[in-house]
Amino acid sequence: MIKFFHCLMILILAASSSAFAEEGVSLCQVPQRMHPVVCASSGSFSFLCLNTPPGSVKEDFVILKGRLNLESSVLGQISVSTQEDYTRQLATLSLVDPLTENCWNQTLTPQKNFCLEEDGSFSIRVPLPALGGYTLLLQASRVQGESAQSTMRVSHVIVPTVMPDVLHFEPDISSPLPAGTTHLKVVVDLLAGCDAAKESCDFIGAGTGGVVVSVENKMAGPPLKSVDCETEGIQGGAGRFVIGIPVQAGQNNLSITVCNAATGFDKASCPTLHPMRVEVLGAVSKIEILSPFNDGPLLFDSKTTHEISLRFKIPGTIPQKECDQSVKVALNLEPQQPVCPDADGVYSLLLHPEEGYNIAEIEANISGQKLIETVSFGFGKPLSPFNARGEVQPEEQWQLSKAVRVWLSAKMINMSLLPRINQYLSSADFREWIGKMTEEMGRGTAPQNAEPSASAQNVLKELPYCQSDSGTGALRIKVMESPQIGKLVLDPLEFSQNRLSLSARAEEVSLAIQLYRDDNGDGVPDIDPLPLKIAFKNLRLKPILEASSDKMWRLTSPYTDCDYKRKGACSNMPALFVPSQFEGNAGEAGAFVVCDRSQKVSSKMDEICHALNVVDRQTGGGAFQEKILDALNSAYACGGTTAITEAFRQGFDIEKTFDPWFTLKGSLGVDQTQIDNDGAFVLFNTRFGKKEDLARWAPDLRTRGAGILAANDTASTMITSSHQDGFSFGLSLPVLSQIFWGAQKPDGSNLSITIDEDFFKARGFDFDIDCQISEKEKKEPSPLCAVRPRAKEILGNMISELGYLQATDPVQLTLTPSNAFPLRVSAIDNEGSVQLEFADWELNISSGGKNIVTGKLSFQLMALISPPSLNATDPDSFAFTVKLVQDKSRWWILEKQGSNTTVIPGSQLLYNLEQGLKLAISYFATEGHEIKFSIPRSVFVPSGSLFEKLGMQELTWTPGGFNLGWDAPTNSLLFQGTPTTLH
Repeated sequence: MIKFFHCLMILILAASSSAFAEEGVSLCQVPQRMHPVVCASSGSFSFLCLNTPPGSVKEDFVILKGRLNLESSVLGQISVSTQEDYTRQLATLSLVDPLTENCWNQTLTPQKNFCLEEDGSFSIRVPLPALGGYTLLLQASRVQGESAQSTMRVSHVIVPTVMPDVLHFEPDISSPLPAGTTHLKVVVDLLAGCDAAKESCDFIGAGTGGVVVSVENKMAGPPLKSVDCETEGIQGGAGRFVIGIPVQAGQNNLSITVCNAATGFDKASCPTLHPMRVEVLGAVSKIEILSPFNDGPLLFDSKTTHEISLRFKIPGTIPQKECDQSVKVALNLEPQQPVCPDADGVYSLLLHPEEGYNIAEIEANISGQKLIETVSFGFGKPLSPFNARGEVQPEEQWQLSKAVRVWLSAKMINMSLLPRINQYLSSADFREWIGKMTEEMGRGTAPQNAEPSASAQNVLKELPYCQSDSGTGALRIKVMESPQIGKLVLDPLEFSQNRLSLSARAEEVSLAIQLYRDDNGDGVPDIDPLPLKIAFKNLRLKPILEASSDKMWRLTSPYTDCDYKRKGACSNMPALFVPSQFEGNAGEAGAFVVCDRSQKVSSKMDEICHALNVVDRQTGGGAFQEKILDALNSAYACGGTTAITEAFRQGFDIEKTFDPWFTLKGSLGVDQTQIDNDGAFVLFNTRFGKKEDLARWAPDLRTRGAGILAANDTASTMITSSHQDGFSFGLSLPVLSQIFWGAQKPDGSNLSITIDEDFFKARGFDFDIDCQISEKEKKEPSPLCAVRPRAKEILGNMISELGYLQATDPVQLTLTPSNAFPLRVSAIDNEGSVQLEFADWELNISSGGKNIVTGKLSFQLMALISPPSLNATDPDSFAFTVKLVQDKSRWWILEKQGSNTTVIPGSQLLYNLEQGLKLAISYFATEGHEIKFSIPRSVFVPSGSLFEKLGMQELTWTPGGFNLGWDAPTNSLLFQGTPTTLH
């Protein structure tokens, strides 16, 4: 699942274009800003290039920087003249004895006021002795050739003084603005009250582009929005700044700030007028879904439902008078169709859904507004963990039955696995492992007066040789030291109809235990424990597992208790331990158990042990030995059968953390087993998600039956490998959806994946390195270079033009799956046509911990997956391709209502991702551009795992022993393999 997320997000971003199709001009209605000139290398201009100087300076000088093209000529002369705006006084600056290094970063003084490098870079310190505006004339000539000159304006300034009387609003804000108002014109006349020659009183830089006037609007939410529009361009007269600031329905709070060089252009230090409240009438129009979103289930049963009613209304708009094309609805890939309201303004349409997730898109163009909304629902065979009251149902009612199918061949088990198991059984690792397994046995607390569960009692009732009160009850066994095993060998398993037989041979086996009562379960013996030593010189065991159709798995043996007891006293209980199959080694005369006086429990118990051993020798090991045999064989035939049956019926808990991505919680149970001469077949059920976690889902999701869509047909037949020494595996694809019930972050929060530069670095792609290498080597850059997770590439130019983010600010994209519509994968046919779909996943875009916008992402993707084959370019791997089908794929990315913290329309903020999906699917749907995957033929097993202990350090597939297939009727993925294990 992790790899799917990675591929999905890279697919979304990989072919995205950074070009942003902005509609019209910026939302801030201000004069077009002139981009400052920064001179490039000397070959890009004829002779003279001057960097744009600042419009205002607080010092009594300005530094001019630029370049001269000296490649084909020598500089003859350079000079600077100044003229004050107020006095018209002229001055010429003397430029002699220039500095010659690092001119653009050089510190110039009145004495050293000129710097000129060999490449033509220069800087000049020009004095501005009086306050006010200046016109500067820079002239340069060559020794041979034409001369050049450049004129610019700059002001020596003081801090502006801003009073309310310099403001004017259009329209007037003393009363609420009409509904539908999108902009308010703010006029700031900083030189109001001056005479006709306003430049004579301009000591703030208003006439030289040295003043930045900004208007900020903080709009009441939710969500809280703000926009900051600024300009340095005057309109309609000297010192007159006009800004059209966006407003929205409700309360708008304006602040006007005036900055120049004397303030350091730091808004916190600039003169500011605030707050000014502006009320705009009306409300933001939106599409309000009536059904099935609010009053219907999330998943519809295709057996009982054939059409679904979609009902909605659009408050805040002028209703249609005639049925026109202004409101349309499209379901999935179908064309749009118009829909009209009834007398109450309610739009309604009957939808005919398809199997899977269905997305109905509503598009309305009313009252000059374009509104888009989607409605998602599932259609098929619903499976939900919740009842109608929103309570979590019993687990057996929401498990996926027969979800996993496994077949292991008898030949693979006996020829490949068994030799390695025997090798492990003879190793020191096995002795260390069995010591750890028994180290804590019988120690610590236990359930007080533990009684068999109801299901366990039902199992015991089906075994005539077991009583419902069988078992040790409060009798406990404590292992005193690590078991000793001289030799242990397993013979090949015998497979027959619903029967699996095993023969094991052991030599020099010994075990020291203590038998004691513990009625209160505190781990402390209520009376002195009985010390025992069990030992065998040689031992032969023949356990048999028998499977039946009633989910009963019996542990039996070729022998019964009648083989060592008289007929009137035996019950035909299967016996794993019988005297004919072992030679005892615990005491004299071949006894396999003795009371162990060497443990020195107490003097009283020492006397009891001595008496027991004497009686045992005198009676030939009758009663005492027989009682221990009964206990061992009862534990095997009754306790073992109960344990394995309950485990198979109740399942095996799964809790695995894939750090740092997610933790998966669930269980795996056995539905059916089938054993024959060729091997063993097991059908498993799955239950992902814990009751306590599911109970915390939102009430709306629980009462409306959130869940998954199960396969209509359930797999029940055996799958076998085409190679009798291999194995086969079948996975019901709805399991992938169910996994999302039990997947969460390690801290318990909802599963999500964050895409940022660190994400790509973890995938082996570094933007700073890989994109620069491509540029230096003049190679075609990776498509990822155009979608670097930064403000400009992801959100477009407008996000920086309006001052929300700098163009190079990093952004994060966080994808959170929907509990209502998790990932769904379905096999369309048996030829590799696969559908991937999800709906209403949350895509949050943020920067620096601040949310920008949240999108609602829905996705329907059709792909053709080729069968795996030996990789032609790499014989050590298999290869397969994924080709997207463009005309059967669609996606929806909409702003989640109330999530956009900017005034930029959500459709524009999400435009890049929309285009990225479109281009990516188009690219990967063409011949020769299929997505290629490779699977290594050799897989190294995890270090320290059981497989490694068995000597299987590497798993290699034979060239024809790796096959994938699809079973559309049961919506399953099939795998057949023939591995070769290497040491």
